[in-house]
Amino acid sequence: MTLRQTPGKISRTLTLLLRAERLIAARRVAVFRRQTGFMVFAGLFVAVALVMTNVAAYQGLATVMPTAWAALFVALGNLVLAGVMAFVASRMSSEHELSSAIEMRDMAYEELEHEVDQLVEEFRGTAHDVRVFARDPFGAILPGVMGPILSTLLALLSGLGSKSAGHGAPEETGPAADAGTGGLQPASPPYPKTDDPDAPFPEDPANPPTA
Repeated sequence: MTLRQTPGKISRTLTLLLRAERLIAARRVAVFRRQTGFMVFAGLFVAVALVMTNVAAYQGLATVMPTAWAALFVALGNLVLAGVMAFVASRMSSEHELSSAIEMRDMAYEELEHEVDQLVEEFRGTAHDVRVFARDPFGAILPGVMGPILSTLLALLSGLGSKSAGHGAPEETGPAADAGTGGLQPASPPYPKTDDPDAPFPEDPANPPTA
């Protein structure tokens, strides 16, 4: 990822993050509205039922016990019913409906953090290169220029070496050549060569002519 592409990726990640947050907030508001509506209707029905139940319970208990004890037992029943309703309301949660949105938000946060770290590293590398170039401009440019020059010289030298290796090698003389023929030299003729066919035949030193 280059420095030019980094801002675009960060903006896309921020857009995704904002959408995830907006979706989470919308789902939570919707769940809260449903909870509030159910609680209001439940409260109305509970109020009517509670009044009728209290009247019936009080009249029934008043026939077998004093009226004070009958009123006390009716009040305790109302408290138990209120505790049950509060427990049910507290168990209602929106987390199971928001699991996908929360996961998307967490992934967006992680990607945004990674991209910001990469952007910071690229800025640091750029600042370091600028400082090096400001201190030693030739030293910063020379490595990039010498590489192609050296590769070109090596290619030329290798081409010259292959051409010189294609020519024939000179013939060997001296002891090395004698070693190749077993150390034997061709015998010289017994008489010197002459180009005149009418020249007298030379005498043999081993057999002198007789008078």
